[in-house]
Amino acid sequence: MADGPTPILDTHVNEPPTVQGTLDIFHGGWASAMPGSLGEVQAGQSPLFEDPRITQTIAAVGGVDGKRVLELGPLEAAHTTMLEQAGAASVLAIEGNTKSYLKCLVVKELLGLQRSRFLCGDFVSWMEDNPEEHFDLVVACGVLYHMQDPVRVIELAAGAGDHLYIWTHYYDASSFSEEVAAMFSEAVPVERGERTYTYNKHQYRDDRAADHFWGSGHHYSVWLSHDDLLAAVRSTGLEVVDTTLHTDGVPSIEILASRP
Repeated sequence: MADGPTPILDTHVNEPPTVQGTLDIFHGGWASAMPGSLGEVQAGQSPLFEDPRITQTIAAVGGVDGKRVLELGPLEAAHTTMLEQAGAASVLAIEGNTKSYLKCLVVKELLGLQRSRFLCGDFVSWMEDNPEEHFDLVVACGVLYHMQDPVRVIELAAGAGDHLYIWTHYYDASSFSEEVAAMFSEAVPVERGERTYTYNKHQYRDDRAADHFWGSGHHYSVWLSHDDLLAAVRSTGLEVVDTTLHTDGVPSIEILASRP
């Protein structure tokens, strides 16, 4: 295929089918480096198919063999693949970014995923509309800081599973570079239950037009402080089992919480 992005839905391939040719439908738009089982192919750079965050989470919840998993925002199905290969009975992955959704389907076909199902749409609305659905594990990796109402997302995700894993960036002005700090416009107090959370508005600006933008479809998102994140999880009745802070670059936090 030609170098550079191609119009995905308006291209005819005149070459024999190959793994690389299939990946090149999204040439230059992949985040993930593909697993070695696909051979020597070019895609993205991030080793998301061998993500230690997911490996550690699977171990921390006693494995996922035979369990139901809900994944919020699968991006390119890398973590989905890890969960299925670890023995999950089923993985339901909901992706709102249409290009990411189609990339998940490409990965599903190339890797032969059998127990993973991908839905294209808003996972917040889906959880609100399906309160009876229950999972052994809910994975929210890299999505919370793209939400406009992160406390609501935490409430819904906590209600959907026995275990909840979160990885997200959090708001800490003292550790931001000038470039990152300039992307925050205002702090809004929001009352939920007995706590007032600070919703720090993060403006996407021109990011949404970039080929490597995988955030929400809104012009801004809300970031919480790590104290507010932990408080929101605990307010759902889940017990915080483990947390890990990463302060290199833009600060992030991992939270694993379980139903007592």
